[in-house]
Amino acid sequence: MEGSIYPVPGGYRGYVWVTNPDGTRRGKYVKAMTYEEAFAKWRHLHTQAQRGPVPSRTPRLNEFLEYWLGKW
Repeated sequence: MEGSIYPVPGGYRGYVWVTNPDGTRRGKYVKAMTYEEAFAKWRHLHTQAQRGPVPSRTPRLNEFLEYWLGKW
């Protein structure tokens, strides 16, 4: 599994490439105030990804557009 941790305003962000239950690959993100917290969350996500598919809460583009356009 690939991924990294990097500083962002307000803390640190990390991502791991995961395989979703439908077989697609995506970057899944974690965020924390300190590097140590971000690393712990990143490591947990990395371990999950090694065990098998990880569901992502990231909506597909068509789902997001339906939601966004529905607000108007």
